Amino acid sequence: MCIFSDPGVLYRSTAHQTQLLKQRIVNIKGRIFRFKYCKTCFIFRPLGSSHCQECNNCVERFDHHCPWIGNCVGKNNFKHFFLFLTFYNILLLFNLIVGMVNFFTVLSSNDNDFQLSIKIDPNSFVEVLLCLAVFIYLIRQ
Repeated sequence: MCIFSDPGVLYRSTAHQTQLLKQRIVNIKGRIFRFKYCKTCFIFRPLGSSHCQECNNCVERFDHHCPWIGNCVGKNNFKHFFLFLTFYNILLLFNLIVGMVNFFTVLSSNDNDFQLSIKIDPNSFVEVLLCLAVFIYLIRQ
């Protein structure tokens, strides 16, 4: 869903006019809001929106452009992106635990000989290393 859904793209204006003002000041219920003008999309962007250089679109409540999903993360797909990260981390943690259980089972059956256990079951050892590396990378981000 976060890959294929619209992140909240603000559609471009059809009027390609040169805008003299850099920002529009609006007073709403006594509060002053400043809307910046996007020179690429020819629109005044609402608060929290930004122009994505990768997609070349203004996105409402823009968070970032994610290379993992190849899409911007914004107003409409932030919940889906959060669920994607949550379930991906759960899957990584599950694979890490299963790989460790497999590897330690082989290790205990070989009288705790670490090198022999790696030779017998290298897949579990590599799975543990890869899952641990990706899990640590994602948690640190």
